[in-house]
Amino acid sequence: MKTAYAHPERVSRIVLNTPGGALSDPAVRKRIRTLSQGAADDPSDERIRARVSWLMADPASVTQELVDVRRTLYAQPPFAESMRNIMCLQEADVRARNMITDDELAAITEAALVVWTSDDPSGPAAVGLRMAEKLPNGRFELVEGAGHWPQWERHRRFNELVLNFLGQ
Repeated sequence: MKTAYAHPERVSRIVLNTPGGALSDPAVRKRIRTLSQGAADDPSDERIRARVSWLMADPASVTQELVDVRRTLYAQPPFAESMRNIMCLQEADVRARNMITDDELAAITEAALVVWTSDDPSGPAAVGLRMAEKLPNGRFELVEGAGHWPQWERHRRFNELVLNFLGQ
């Protein structure tokens, strides 16, 4: 969103998949920091499963394959430090200055697809709907039965939405 706002010449369409930047719930920020850094510091099955399970509507979608792939990433030597750097976005002051404003949304004139889910732990679908309404060429799509990762839990529906949008 920030790139589309600051450099519209670089963007012809934008897909916003359960995007951050519109809310700043202290409890959610704390949960993200605890689970993410915990899994990065200790990439055990238990910690990684806890991290990705929080993102999902259906616990059965957290397969061993997903846990194994995440462990491969999390176990890389520089990953824990990288996660500490990324987690600065969960600090209230850093989050506040990186929030997307209504004026920024209104200035993004490129076609935008906002995908939200029925069970996103980071916030309700109304947040995504509001973003789509503020975008001059925004379109909102709700993916039912998915948490924060519709591209994983409802991949067929997600791919259909995104490919149709990009192909227009």
